Amino acid sequence: MTKTQGIILSGIKYKESSKILKVYTRDLGKISVMAQGALKPKSQNLSSTEIFTISDFNLKKGRSFFYIESCDLVHSNYSIRQDMDKMIIGFYILELIDKSLPEEEENIIIYELLLKTLMILNTFNNPILISLGFGLKLATFLGYRPVLTGCAICDATSSPSWEFHPDKGGIVCDACSRGTGRKISQGEIGILNKLLLSTFEEIKTLNIQEETLGKLHGLISDYLLYNLDRREFKSLSLLKQIEHLNGLNS
Repeated sequence: MTKTQGIILSGIKYKESSKILKVYTRDLGKISVMAQGALKPKSQNLSSTEIFTISDFNLKKGRSFFYIESCDLVHSNYSIRQDMDKMIIGFYILELIDKSLPEEEENIIIYELLLKTLMILNTFNNPILISLGFGLKLATFLGYRPVLTGCAICDATSSPSWEFHPDKGGIVCDACSRGTGRKISQGEIGILNKLLLSTFEEIKTLNIQEETLGKLHGLISDYLLYNLDRREFKSLSLLKQIEHLNGLNS
């Protein structure tokens, strides 16, 4: 029997009334959990096994899964599921965790980062800003913090212009870039450095133009895609589709 706290990353229906969950736990890392009978209307585990929820678990190890002996809801993060923008950005954050971490490898620092991020996302009305801060911090904890204080190739700290290159590890000066990356201004580099070094409480006070925020979120998402060796994030693809439909209907 193992007692641990966990965050529900995803879940799929199994048979008539059960779910197979992907849970990121404080003590066991990312694990697969069988929630038997969790879909029954009177199940005590119904609310504790919803995506984004934080729960305390008593788990028993089986051959293929952990099994829930008991669980208690700590926080539902209900507001994330009630707001479309928050929910999709929340899916993106959970997808990052799922795709970047191996099974059953404890990392208390990343667990606390995810816990803090979801709690703030639940109450704060700028999900892109929180997501950008999370992505930068996650990259740092995973060991591929982007180079933002000088050229990733030659270490130059000044340049007439800068570009961002995921494959080079960060910003690249005018002499080294050869026009193959995405343009990034000195001010935008400053914003990324600020987000990287600030607490979430400090990040919440920042006032960044929506267009700039969207551009920087795209840069860091591409950077994470490159380092995770993935072609796309399904959650962000969904966000782009919704934005496209909103544009057609406006």
